[in-house]
Amino acid sequence: MEPLKIISLKKTILEDNDQDAEKLRGETLGQHLSYVNVMSSPGAGKTTTILALLHALQREFRCGVMEADIDSDVDARAIRQAGYPSVQLHTGGMCHLDAQMSRQGLAALGTKDLDLVFLENVGNLVCPAEFDTGADLNLVILSVPEGDDKPLKYPLIFSKADAVLVNKMDALPAFDFSLERCRENIRLRAPGLPVFPVSAKTGAGIPEAAAFIAAHVRGRN
Repeated sequence: MEPLKIISLKKTILEDNDQDAEKLRGETLGQHLSYVNVMSSPGAGKTTTILALLHALQREFRCGVMEADIDSDVDARAIRQAGYPSVQLHTGGMCHLDAQMSRQGLAALGTKDLDLVFLENVGNLVCPAEFDTGADLNLVILSVPEGDDKPLKYPLIFSKADAVLVNKMDALPAFDFSLERCRENIRLRAPGLPVFPVSAKTGAGIPEAAAFIAAHVRGRN
């Protein structure tokens, strides 16, 4: 009798996806297209922050947005009403996007006339960090009401980030949140990771975060 075969499906799936993600990065590089993956928990202000960044970046780059949700098209409609190309991606109950889903979304959005595409990933601090989307820049949004201890509780997503935007700084007086403590907790997970305190509502800090993204796009293209 042959030995029983045991296959680690998660490891196999992740390895296959990693290879596909690297291939996708090569494809977007060849198209002079930057692809930014934005991750956060629900309610952190992803859509509002992306809109603020779009307004700051539109003078230099042609931008579009892919909105990923289990259901609804509320966020994609908000982006489109603001004047930017958008497409809604329904994940069919899955709590993340992978590289192949990204490729399908980019094709549906149409990237021929775009320089920069934002992905608003599914609101979750766990699953989206496990699957490489093929993006060339990963941003994490942490909002003040969530607490400054989140980098300690959800280490993977912060270790995968290229920068963290601490949103809702305008609400700081109402919460027991220390920006310095938050920075220190992030440093424990990812030393040297850029941290941008922002308020998507008031616009504070958005120019600095947009400048970081713009420098990345210029450097890649």
